Amino acid sequence: VRSKGQSVGSSSNWIMNAIIAGIFSYTETKSHALPFVFFAGMMAVQFFMVLFIYPETKQRSLEQIQAGFGIGQAVGRGRKTGLWRRGWRMGGW
Repeated sequence: VRSKGQSVGSSSNWIMNAIIAGIFSYTETKSHALPFVFFAGMMAVQFFMVLFIYPETKQRSLEQIQAGFGIGQAVGRGRKTGLWRRGWRMGGW
């Protein structure tokens, strides 16, 4: 789970950085302050979103965070494990 999350986070970060770098010069030449106002507004929205919506994960293991979200952690892949019960055979993961 951790490696998939890191790869998705890293690739989305690079993609968004490329999009922002490509758009910035165009919007800066058309309107001098608009990119800065837009990104400052998005940072304010992100600040309050993290402050009020995201749960605190400090000093918690990945397994504790998964349990908090109701995501099961299974050891094997047989019928008796969580992967089978939670949708593994139907492509849930």
